[in-house]
Amino acid sequence: MSQSLLEVRDLAVAFRTYIGEVQAVRGVSFDLNKGETLAIVGESGSGKSVTSKSIMRLLAKNAKIRSGEIRFEGENLAAASERRMQSIRGSEISMIFQDPMTSLNPTMTVGKQIIEVLKKHRKLGGAEALAKAAELLGLVGIPSPEKRVKQYPHQLSGGMRQRVVIAMALACSPKILIADEPTTALDVTIQAQILDLMKRIQEETGTSIILITHDLGVVAESAARVAVMYAGIIVETGTVDELFYEAKHPYTWGLLASMPKLHEKTSELTAIPGTPPDLMFPPVGCPFAARCPHAMEVCVAKMPDYTAHSDTHSAACWLQDPRAQKAAAATGASLGGER
Repeated sequence: MSQSLLEVRDLAVAFRTYIGEVQAVRGVSFDLNKGETLAIVGESGSGKSVTSKSIMRLLAKNAKIRSGEIRFEGENLAAASERRMQSIRGSEISMIFQDPMTSLNPTMTVGKQIIEVLKKHRKLGGAEALAKAAELLGLVGIPSPEKRVKQYPHQLSGGMRQRVVIAMALACSPKILIADEPTTALDVTIQAQILDLMKRIQEETGTSIILITHDLGVVAESAARVAVMYAGIIVETGTVDELFYEAKHPYTWGLLASMPKLHEKTSELTAIPGTPPDLMFPPVGCPFAARCPHAMEVCVAKMPDYTAHSDTHSAACWLQDPRAQKAAAATGASLGGER
């Protein structure tokens, strides 16, 4: 039986703006088990990155965790002091950001940047830290690591810079690695190499990974479980197979339908019509109702509870409510799901 390393419960995060408060994350709950990869997917603005940054307590100054718990090995990080979080960041929980050029200091060699992490969290001396930095660059597949430690970020390719960022994140053997769109800025060949690297590192170190992405192709390649986010809430969770072959939420159906299909000769991509709701004034019912072709009156009036379809699979959708299923069976109506 899998052992839970991270437990997020009813997390709510809001941003203060000059025109009001944006409720970016609204009651999010999920678990991360030891040694697994959990993907959090959804459109831009769905709350994926805010959720991941909340775990690290790296939110902007105008953001605040309104409620909820973030329990890492039993400790509630949502209530931890900044000093405690500084000891956890990089050491126990590390993060890989989307653009390596914004993560790396252009005025410092990549070796020195890795050495800083090693000195802060592992208390290594100069020569030992330099040797470890070269070892880490070799671990992430950078050739001639002894030479590369002396180079600056601009002297490396985009793929190599992302490998450096991964090396920095792995410097202190963290228990959790949060990867926020780690391959978006890379071409498909380098993207595949980075995903293979992360998979290999996980197999060798047992690190748990939270993968933030909008790319379901990346999810299929890398994750064990998936949480689908929309308008600040998780609308469906399940294993990769459950989400790809037995999805229950119309938003998940829309995401799957929008994936390019290589076997189909068409230049057109399927899109989900409409736009996400304004989270300054979030809807009282299902946030996807306005874009859902299967929406009913109850969808607009009330947020649905989660319906469990297995021990690992659940969805917050009125279509999956036993009463809706019973009514559909009695009338012969279709509740959708064609993709």
